[in-house]
Amino acid sequence: YESYYQDLPQEVVKKPKTAVSPKAAEKPKRAARDTMGADDYAYCTEVLSELEKPKHRRYIWPFMQPVTERDAPGYFDIVKSPMDISTIRRKLDAGSYTSVQEFNDDLELIVENCYKFNASETEVYSCCKEFEKVVRGLTARQRDPDARINELRKKISALTAELREAERLKSQTRRVYSLSERERVGQAIL
Repeated sequence: YESYYQDLPQEVVKKPKTAVSPKAAEKPKRAARDTMGADDYAYCTEVLSELEKPKHRRYIWPFMQPVTERDAPGYFDIVKSPMDISTIRRKLDAGSYTSVQEFNDDLELIVENCYKFNASETEVYSCCKEFEKVVRGLTARQRDPDARINELRKKISALTAELREAERLKSQTRRVYSLSERERVGQAIL
């Protein structure tokens, strides 16, 4: 073991502290007020979760991951600001959005990019038409607070009914008889 310890350095060399550039020192850190609120974040998360559901897979698949040059040659010559669902998810999780409008703008950008690059007779274009309908429906709910309130009331009613049913079933517990108890009951009847 001594030979091992002899090969180790005798003292630890500390790295010199790096000076902070004046530009970095001037750059203000993102303030809490610059990030979206909890309700807005919940809305955006709900929209993405809805879009990622299996029932939407047949038309959302082209927009789930970034487009590559291999998949669509010439795409980046036409589309200067690419956008996809995974990028939106990453930006949302990182707290990059400061408003719901920025989030909605990125969803709209997916649609704009698709229509700009793809011909109207292509499958991807058809998928985009369906995607656009769903996105418009989901974002319209956010614009109309009364619709959102009604939707939440319906969810509360459904969950309340489910809770009552579960409590009712719990109160109706059935007794499970053992084999010996069943035999005794059978003997008593016969």
